[in-house]
Amino acid sequence: MQTKARLLASVLALLASCAGAPAADNADPGADAVARAKLTRIVDAEPKNAAALIELGLLEARTQQPDAAIAHLQRATRAEPDSAAAWLALGVTACENGKLDLALAALSQAVLLEPRNAKAHNYLGVTVGRKGWKDGAEAELQRALELDDTLADAHFNLAVVYLQENPPPLELARRHYYRARELGAAPDSLVEKQLKRSKE
Repeated sequence: MQTKARLLASVLALLASCAGAPAADNADPGADAVARAKLTRIVDAEPKNAAALIELGLLEARTQQPDAAIAHLQRATRAEPDSAAAWLALGVTACENGKLDLALAALSQAVLLEPRNAKAHNYLGVTVGRKGWKDGAEAELQRALELDDTLADAHFNLAVVYLQENPPPLELARRHYYRARELGAAPDSLVEKQLKRSKE
């Protein structure tokens, strides 16, 4: 059985590879089927095996089966309610599939269980922002950066939140966008267009 820290690291790595991304062109459906069958056998034998439920949920998310993914991840949170990894995986998967109320509840629980988890605060900020609560989104993203100033996603997301304000605090948006780029974030043509237009 994985330790909680290793499980959380595994969840974060898997989420990075599957959250919101289309199914990979080079994914091996045969390998996915084998993994699914293996994990299903484990879950059938041990219905409260949260680690297996999380892995099965993330596999379903990666292979574009969001309803199955959410169902497995909800089972994981019931099996191990104190697992921040389970709540985080459920929250991110729900957010990426437009189930914002579920995402908000799950990510709030993840942050409650691990208040120093910068990535959980980042995802909570994204969810709150998608619900239209800009002040809450800004607060969560700032908290993420207080915990880990090298989190490129949080810098990028904060820049986007700033650009949605009227009028936008352009220097803050610019600073966070370019910091995200320095940290390895991909360029975003829409953000760059807004920042460029603001210089004119």
